[in-house]
Amino acid sequence: MLDAYVYLGKGSYPTNVPSAHFFTLELTEKIHGTNRNLTCDNWFTLIPVAKELLQKQVTLVGGKDRKTKVFCGMCRKPLCGEHTAPRCEECVTQQK
Repeated sequence: MLDAYVYLGKGSYPTNVPSAHFFTLELTEKIHGTNRNLTCDNWFTLIPVAKELLQKQVTLVGGKDRKTKVFCGMCRKPLCGEHTAPRCEECVTQQK
């Protein structure tokens, strides 16, 4: 583990900045100036945080929320709307 911060609920961190902003900067302080890359989920991926980290020589990569309501009709696997292309039944049948 590189660093840790005990979260004690509301009031345990400054309220003048979003909590995601505060915790990201607080927990990455030891790698500021190292030209490292930080990978985190979409809750921590905020433009102001990314800009501030970049000034501190840390780049930020975050994930998108990939929740979907579209599933494969045959196997029921979830389908990402960004990475699928709709096809009509006739085209699917011809492709087989």
